[in-house]
Amino acid sequence: MIPAPDRYAERRRREAQRHVERARAAGDYASAFTPYSIELGADYGELTREMALMFSDAKDELEATAFISGTGVDQPLGLVTDLAANGAAQAVAPAGAGVLSSADVRYLRAKLPSKYRKRSAWLSDSLNLAAMQALGNGGDADFTVDFTADGVQRLIGRLAYEDDAITASPVDLIFGDFSQYVIADRAGMTVETVPHLFGANNRPTGQRGLFAYWRVGGAPVNRKAFRHMTI
Repeated sequence: MIPAPDRYAERRRREAQRHVERARAAGDYASAFTPYSIELGADYGELTREMALMFSDAKDELEATAFISGTGVDQPLGLVTDLAANGAAQAVAPAGAGVLSSADVRYLRAKLPSKYRKRSAWLSDSLNLAAMQALGNGGDADFTVDFTADGVQRLIGRLAYEDDAITASPVDLIFGDFSQYVIADRAGMTVETVPHLFGANNRPTGQRGLFAYWRVGGAPVNRKAFRHMTI
């Protein structure tokens, strides 16, 4: 018979493994396509390279949003999506609605179990991080950085990251161990040239195309490693 603590650890291990397998196996498919004329391709030698950079930037933007608010259906399951739907036990209420205080920041940190603080970080949007930058002054215990600094880089000793995808979400501030969110990226992005595009009459249109595709999955492994607050 397995002792109770070991049974709990084994259950947690199996649950984490299921989430990891889900993120790895999903490898949700995404693509982008743009047509261009044969003349443009002949006159603009850097077209393929420039479009590849644009595809890469679009990929980064799409993934940044999906890792926060993705539905999990044909796209990564976003951290905020999961916390909003299943993370009521990880929600921490602020002292006053609509007002961010330094006490709220400290309280949110304190509510995260200590074992997750070793690799913890903060995540919020630019508006809330700007509000934190305005807390306190140079002689105040709540002072972060002055107006000349490029935003708040650390809070209570831990790195603070900015992601404006949170702005439209029901969560304003997250503190936790982000290694507990698994991202499975399948060999980057591929960009291929489609040599000829065809019209309704099955004749070439005088256009070529660039087709980019990639696969990426993402899902929380353990939502207990996070605490979140809505201001």
